Amino acid sequence: MIEEKQVRQILQTVKHAKTQKSFLDLGLIRDIAVAGDTVSLTLALRSERSPLRKGLGKQIDSALRALPEVSHVRIQVTELSREEWEKIFPPPVYPGISQIKQIVAVASGKGGVGKTTVAVNIALALAGQGLRVGLMDADIYGPSIPIMLDLTGTPEPGPEGMILPLEKYGLKIISLGMSAQQDEAFIWRGPLVTKMIGHLLGNVRWGELDYLVIDLPPGTGDPSITIAQAIPRCRILMVTTPQKLALADVQRAIDLFRKYNLT
Repeated sequence: MIEEKQVRQILQTVKHAKTQKSFLDLGLIRDIAVAGDTVSLTLALRSERSPLRKGLGKQIDSALRALPEVSHVRIQVTELSREEWEKIFPPPVYPGISQIKQIVAVASGKGGVGKTTVAVNIALALAGQGLRVGLMDADIYGPSIPIMLDLTGTPEPGPEGMILPLEKYGLKIISLGMSAQQDEAFIWRGPLVTKMIGHLLGNVRWGELDYLVIDLPPGTGDPSITIAQAIPRCRILMVTTPQKLALADVQRAIDLFRKYNLT
């Protein structure tokens, strides 16, 4: 008869691709039970709809069935809470935003609804009240804040490899549009998107701010997810128009942020 010790040994070979630690050691494989020729376990994932679910289930099944005594494998999938997930995979710490009191991200489900206009005006209104305000253009697909604010300079390097934001109208401002021709196309894919957003969050020396207003790109892609994962205290302002299509898209965006407990 197979023993649980053997099951645990074989499950050590099922590893998380990024950390190269076994799912067992990470605590993502749990509640292991052996009954005759059947092994039952629980697989904990960030979401029950995780793209890892199917492939990982097959990998666990194949690994266990390699044991001669195992004929049946039963895998129950459970969803981790955000707190559990961050305990296992702590979010990155971005030094650039460590001295900022409040962060507001302006988002939309689709483009062309006035999101950037709202973001700029909120930042200017807050600065007009005497608050220290930063404005980050995270719309990497079409950064337009430099055009709206007539910014033509390039950010200068600062101490410790940090970037110094430009200043205008009482705002500290950073945008990818400052480092390329205004009519140049921006092409970003997959990991590059996440890397660039992380760069904007971590390598800009904002200093002490009362508010940082972030202009997100439209939709629910990598930039929005990176912001949601990186800034738990971030507040989201959704911009939409009354058309049915715009409302449907904005609801999907709201669902994304609620998944990360952002409001």
